[in-house]
Amino acid sequence: MTNFILLDTETTGLDESAEIVEIAVIDDAGNVLLDTLVKPQSPIPNSATAIHGITNAMVASAPTYDQIHPQLVALLEQHTCYIYNSGYDVRLIRQSADLYGLSFDSRLYAFHCVMEDYAWRCNGDGSWSKLTSAYYHAKTARNTPQIALSAHRALADCLMTLEVALYLASLPAEEITSE
Repeated sequence: MTNFILLDTETTGLDESAEIVEIAVIDDAGNVLLDTLVKPQSPIPNSATAIHGITNAMVASAPTYDQIHPQLVALLEQHTCYIYNSGYDVRLIRQSADLYGLSFDSRLYAFHCVMEDYAWRCNGDGSWSKLTSAYYHAKTARNTPQIALSAHRALADCLMTLEVALYLASLPAEEITSE
């Protein structure tokens, strides 16, 4: 049985009007449960495409958020969800749901922010690290093979978050390490 799932999104931007353009969910063994592009209501700005590489042409025939929402909610209802920077991704899920008049009350689900956990347990002072930095630190510390993953794609970010979560789980509860 899966103990937790991991989620990541790619979006049209950072502000209150941003929408999800890609979402992935994996289980704690790295099995893909959801991995899809998402067609937003508004065009993807060039500035967002420059970060994640997702273009308007790529999402033209993708499902819209309302089409994937039921599957996402079903996964969230069944598992604790680990996210690197959960505040951001949870907000984007809510914003995307709101655009379609769908209900999404994040208080109904169990989210765990891997970024905050890493910031306190590994940086020692609560300062945030980029996911790629945390990933390479975790891979080195666990002495696991380096896998070239492309940051800023949802599935790759889920896999990197899994590696960081597994590293954090391997630490003694009281241990704080420096990067």
